[in-house]
Amino acid sequence: MKHPRCPTSLRRKFAASLSLLVLATSLLSGCALAVGGTTCDMNVQNPHQSSGSPRYMDAKLTFTCNGAVKNAYLSIKMQKRLGNGAWVDVPNSQNSLGPFELGAGTTRKLMTGGNLLCADGTYRAAGKGKGTNARGQSTSMDWYYGDPVSVTCRR
Repeated sequence: MKHPRCPTSLRRKFAASLSLLVLATSLLSGCALAVGGTTCDMNVQNPHQSSGSPRYMDAKLTFTCNGAVKNAYLSIKMQKRLGNGAWVDVPNSQNSLGPFELGAGTTRKLMTGGNLLCADGTYRAAGKGKGTNARGQSTSMDWYYGDPVSVTCRR
């Protein structure tokens, strides 16, 4: 079953339900995949200037399931909005992970790829994933786009 984009009310419900992320809900947008009683929450963090390496910028994705998942794959990328309103992928930002197994209640994190030099602009992050539960039922989600944010790089 594919979920190209979750409604805003659903995003808020799932983001608020994750106790690990309750304090950070203002920075996250999320969506959920569900199949055969297993629910997985995917949260895409807004693009931001790296606090550890201020010369760079990044975004992160977290993926947590309430049941065991096997053959899981995740991908994240960052996009920049051009002056004409079009969105373009930031070169070298896409990063993927998988296949991997994930135990119930375990969180897997994935950060955008490359050393992306911080540049002022409007950005959004996107994530996608797929996996199979213990009964062999599979689900996937195509690119889920977080909300646009303005990034101003400190020099």
